[in-house]
Amino acid sequence: MWRGLRIRVDLASFGGWIEGICITSHLVMYCNEEGKLDNLPVNNIATGFLWSLGKTNDVIAGNVIFSKTDNEGENISLSEEDINKIIDYIETYQNISL
Repeated sequence: MWRGLRIRVDLASFGGWIEGICITSHLVMYCNEEGKLDNLPVNNIATGFLWSLGKTNDVIAGNVIFSKTDNEGENISLSEEDINKIIDYIETYQNISL
């Protein structure tokens, strides 16, 4: 049984300013705002995920994390359903070529 997942995020691992990209009204993807300028590698999975949702035609460079927000905009844990949707997408599109 899934009992939740907690991670500690070292904000320095993003190497710059963090940008939040709204996936849905409560699901957010955080990435390095200047990842392309810093010549970080293109994150094909994150980019493909956003492209498939029609969120952007740009690319995401570097690491990303996902979070969920409550009705007040505070970050909260992802639900099991949220995590499974993200995992399903990654498993389906992990070899995407952009």
